[in-house]
Amino acid sequence: MSVGFTKSVFAGLISACLLAACGGGGGGDSGTSAANSNSSSSSAPVGVITSTNAQDTVAYAYSGVQDLGTQSNTGASLATGVSVETPTAGLITASLAQLYKGVAVQPVNNLVTGVTASSTGACASGGTISVSVSEANPGTVSNGDSMSITANNCSENGEVMNGQITYGFSNLSGTIGSGTSWGATLTLNYANMTLQSGGVTIGANGDMSLSYQQSGSQVATAAVSGSSLQMNLTESDGTVISRKLTAYSFNGSINGSSNTSSANFTLSGSSPKLGTVNFSVKTNAPFQAVGAASPSTGSMTVTAADQSSATLTAIDSTNVRIDIDSNGDGVIDQTINTTWADLMNRI
Repeated sequence: MSVGFTKSVFAGLISACLLAACGGGGGGDSGTSAANSNSSSSSAPVGVITSTNAQDTVAYAYSGVQDLGTQSNTGASLATGVSVETPTAGLITASLAQLYKGVAVQPVNNLVTGVTASSTGACASGGTISVSVSEANPGTVSNGDSMSITANNCSENGEVMNGQITYGFSNLSGTIGSGTSWGATLTLNYANMTLQSGGVTIGANGDMSLSYQQSGSQVATAAVSGSSLQMNLTESDGTVISRKLTAYSFNGSINGSSNTSSANFTLSGSSPKLGTVNFSVKTNAPFQAVGAASPSTGSMTVTAADQSSATLTAIDSTNVRIDIDSNGDGVIDQTINTTWADLMNRI
């Protein structure tokens, strides 16, 4: 089967993926306290979740999926979008945007079937992308084909990309585009890929399988899985936050302005506030959001090796609750009531 590609900006991969790292679970009932200050840090042993570091722990896990997904000004875009004039694009949307660029500049003329050919094209605001393809039908991506895209300071829409992404194609149907009906399974491998926007840089190395089905610009589902994905976030002040997702999975959907998401994975890495950590993240109830608002429902649990845990639950699009089980006995030892805004300020 052959599938044509249109040159367009991917406008809807699941605002929900933004929330994928927010898996959840919890139990017990206990006291309530005010949210801790944003400057809180843990003096507890590495990887142990306490009332002191629970908010930073949840924010760290939540941010891992922000890096993975995408962000939009409408919030209606799929992974954490129908309108994707994004201030910061996540890994999935960035990967698809590069794919569209690659297809647009792929070699077509004099391409011998089954032979790898390369070409280079300019990016809108500077820099280039180099495309190498191996296609059964020259100029058209088909099942079993592969494409490698290398970005060299490729600048578009306020974002600058470097590094390489390799794509494999299967289960193709329809014509891929932001507003068309299409479906595909993409295998992606990242080699020193970086995306810089607003002074923040996300770096990625690893693998991903993305299964996507879209019936319209605002109706779509996505399923993501992979064995290992290393993502490093470098903030504008040079601070580096390291996250490695292993045995990870994500499911999300968008229907109009509503989106849902859930994810499960092992999360390891380090941050200035938490030190070196190793957590498991699980979604108990999918996160649901409308428009640009934060999720109004949904829950995730972050669990440390000693079974201490923190469970994030959306109360509404403004408020959240964090339930802490500090000794892993399944009973909540402390509850912190805070806001989405406070949580995001900790990232």
